Amino acid sequence: LQLHPDSSRLEIRAGTAEATGLDSSSVEMVTAGRALHWFDVDRAMAEFHRILKPEGWVASIAFGRTEMGREENEMFERLLQRYTQDHANTHAAYAIYRRLGDFLVRDFHHEEIYGSMRLDWDALHGMTMSLSHAPRRNDARYRPFETDLRRYFDQYAVDGAVTWERSEERR
Repeated sequence: LQLHPDSSRLEIRAGTAEATGLDSSSVEMVTAGRALHWFDVDRAMAEFHRILKPEGWVASIAFGRTEMGREENEMFERLLQRYTQDHANTHAAYAIYRRLGDFLVRDFHHEEIYGSMRLDWDALHGMTMSLSHAPRRNDARYRPFETDLRRYFDQYAVDGAVTWERSEERR
């Protein structure tokens, strides 16, 4: 894979968070976006510690939604819960973000930014399908899930978008 073929500073390698294939103490920063909850976190953090230089950093940036607050937030959470395997709280997969301080004790900092997110149909569908607990296309629940997701969108969309709120007051 050649992302920037003219750059000698960028090297793309096959690997996973748990087994990067990088040399020990070889990187200054490991970053993970919204994918951290997909990792085997104990193994990934051990790998991060192995590849990081002594003063290295781990940065994780993720946008979260709250299941409380606006009706749109609460109904989306209920829609997801109806289609999860064990009908558990769909936010359980994100518990790792609350555990980061256990893994990253040096200079650990957690920041939450509050606001809202507007999603048109394509953005809502794409974001929803990226969730680890959403039914996949080969799952028998996929078609009814997608139908209910569309109904949800049609019910709550204003000017072509659903708005999710993430506010400190309604956490």
